[in-house]
Amino acid sequence: MTGLWLGATKVDITPRTPVPLAGFAHRTGVSEGVAHPLYLRAFVLAQGGVRVVWITADLIWWGPELAGRLRRRISDGWSIPQAHVLLHATHNHSGPQTTARFTAPLGRPDEEYIRQLEAAAAEAVAAASGHLEPVSLAVGTGVWGAGVNRRRVIDGVSRMAPNPEGPNDPRVTVLSFVRPNGRPKALWVHATCHPTTTDDNRVSPDFPGVAMDALEALLGGGTVAGFLQGFCGDVRPNLTRNGEFIRGTQADVEHVAGQLVDAVGEVLHTPLRDAGAPLLKVTEWDVPLRYARVPGEDELGQAASCPGIRGEWAKRLMAERERRCTSVPLHLTTVRLTGGIGFVAADAEMVCDYGLNLRRISQGRLLPVGYTNGMIGYVPTAGQIREGGYEPYESCFYFALPSPFDERIEAAILDAFHHIEKGCWS
Repeated sequence: MTGLWLGATKVDITPRTPVPLAGFAHRTGVSEGVAHPLYLRAFVLAQGGVRVVWITADLIWWGPELAGRLRRRISDGWSIPQAHVLLHATHNHSGPQTTARFTAPLGRPDEEYIRQLEAAAAEAVAAASGHLEPVSLAVGTGVWGAGVNRRRVIDGVSRMAPNPEGPNDPRVTVLSFVRPNGRPKALWVHATCHPTTTDDNRVSPDFPGVAMDALEALLGGGTVAGFLQGFCGDVRPNLTRNGEFIRGTQADVEHVAGQLVDAVGEVLHTPLRDAGAPLLKVTEWDVPLRYARVPGEDELGQAASCPGIRGEWAKRLMAERERRCTSVPLHLTTVRLTGGIGFVAADAEMVCDYGLNLRRISQGRLLPVGYTNGMIGYVPTAGQIREGGYEPYESCFYFALPSPFDERIEAAILDAFHHIEKGCWS
């Protein structure tokens, strides 16, 4: 098996009963129906003696405990290194929560749903492993302009408002895994934008899932289309009125998804380039991210009496002393597909500038993928930490982090990117 082989399948992971939805602090209660089903797509790649399991699911993220447990289960069940199991989430904000690690406003997990999710993932890997076929890989790029940077500094204060001048990545990259008969077996679509089109209290995969379902229907032949979310921490759909963001409806979800389908269609209607001979390889990197400070007992004791999210944050840190650490590792997993293309996946909400830097450092050969194998929270740039705002500061309360990060994390991450680039192609 010197060439590239691929198995792919898709299973329904829509909650069977109403559950709390994750992603919006103002949304309460349980879901009120299903606007569009959620799916999990499993891809098993094999080349020589190397196998990689890549799962992409219509989830906000994979909770750290769930990700660790499921990766071990898949590793043990299929005799592959745990590092070769990647659990990716499209980051939709209208699906179930998958962890109790964060504060309640981000959504409460439903344990029965998590059990169903684990079973579905194992079922999907088994199905994909049983239908490996030889494939070649072709790649194309296009433009999809649905997103806009969401950080704008007004009167010295960073606000969540449209910023057309801010970092953004409008590129869409399409990877087509093609059978010997010329028909696509699977399609990977890489793009960068928060799936926060609507805050309706209904289950929905938002634009990524709606678009992938549409592409599968258009391509036919059992093609499985997986969405790979870029570093979209500070990019969201460009739905605005009078210079401010608005939340859309399911009709807006369909519209944004349709724009993505059109962009992918344009790429597919141009000659895709051969991605080269398969050279499947996986490496892992840990980058320690230092916090700016660690709050003391007195500070937390005073904050614990505050109403709302600040009080809950303080109580979590007082009850769980291990949270009061000086740093947290950023886990990066590099998957090389060929000598000319691969991915760097992170267990975090990385802001867009990091993705642009990774592309620059790797000369476009490495694509940034967030929300993979767990979640530590937002990872902002040094400049954003100085500016303040939601991503570097306010989000720390929701993710129950001890404090914002130290500005020096940016240099550490970019240094890691340089080392990854040098080691990836050897």
